[in-house]
Amino acid sequence: MNKQNLIACLLLSAYTIHSAIDAGMFIPLTIISSSSSAGGGGGADVHFFPGGTFVYKFMTKDYFASHGTLRAIVSDLVALSSVENETTVVREGRQLPRDDDDSLYDDRMYTIYMDDATLIPGGKTRFASGILLPTETNDSSSSSSAAHAVMLPSMNERIATAAAEHAMKNGIGGGPTMSNNVQYQIGTLPKEVAVVATHRFTGGVWSALLQTYKIIPKLKTYYQEYSSSSSSSTDGGEEEERNLIVITKCSVSRKICTYYVPLYNVTLFYMNHITTEEYVKEFSSSHDDDDWMLTRMGNDLGNMFNQLKNTILGDGKELSSSLLTSTTPESLGLGNGSSSEL
Repeated sequence: MNKQNLIACLLLSAYTIHSAIDAGMFIPLTIISSSSSAGGGGGADVHFFPGGTFVYKFMTKDYFASHGTLRAIVSDLVALSSVENETTVVREGRQLPRDDDDSLYDDRMYTIYMDDATLIPGGKTRFASGILLPTETNDSSSSSSAAHAVMLPSMNERIATAAAEHAMKNGIGGGPTMSNNVQYQIGTLPKEVAVVATHRFTGGVWSALLQTYKIIPKLKTYYQEYSSSSSSSTDGGEEEERNLIVITKCSVSRKICTYYVPLYNVTLFYMNHITTEEYVKEFSSSHDDDDWMLTRMGNDLGNMFNQLKNTILGDGKELSSSLLTSTTPESLGLGNGSSSEL
């Protein structure tokens, strides 16, 4: 029995290490910087967040939950398409893309992380996950996605009924917390100059951990350095630093995640929700930020081990097994920009 336990521990350790490497633990974050003088200019080194109409679910939860929220939205999008569409199959009572066609909405699904997690208690951070309908697009295939996206709010009545039934059954108060029980909203996001970064992505728990503890902190540092050196930092610079917005577009099929950090008009990305500057005032100043971080790390580690267990004992599809050898901005269609690695 001891020998079996040892072998099981070794296999689990090897699997964990492989998953961490596969998720890009040792791959640097590639940052493609925009021109500091890009007030809307159009130079070759200027990069933009595309902007457009955003149909989304607004959540107050750990950022770990954003990936599950996106999956729930994709499930709704597929359900709105024809049930006779051969690109879908039924799994666990839901209409979902086939394994070889799960990239159907990859380039349209975004998450906006609205808060600096070091300023907000664990579980209280806010994000908006949804489908973006860009104002400018030459993609003819986006018309069907747009048609399904604008229909998502039509599901709100059913969602509200299901949320009420769930609350009555489980005695849960204070509003819905499961993404399936959150209604859709529609907002408008501006096309704005942004720092763009890319990183390896597998869609598993290690990608979520690396995003929380490696990628977003480095983007925050980069943004703060930019703000302090920019001429615009003299006008409310400290508030702008606190109102850091990070937007992600992640593709499991292409094993890549693209990050956007808007440099101007940051408050517009809150879509009428209060900014972090205001939101942080809702929490007692007696709380210790270090305690919040320790609590958050504990929760995240718990989620990590639970998901690893489900991955190993389940269908094994949570984490990818293929390794990425290299990623360049050109291969992602991001143009010729100056880049750095962090």
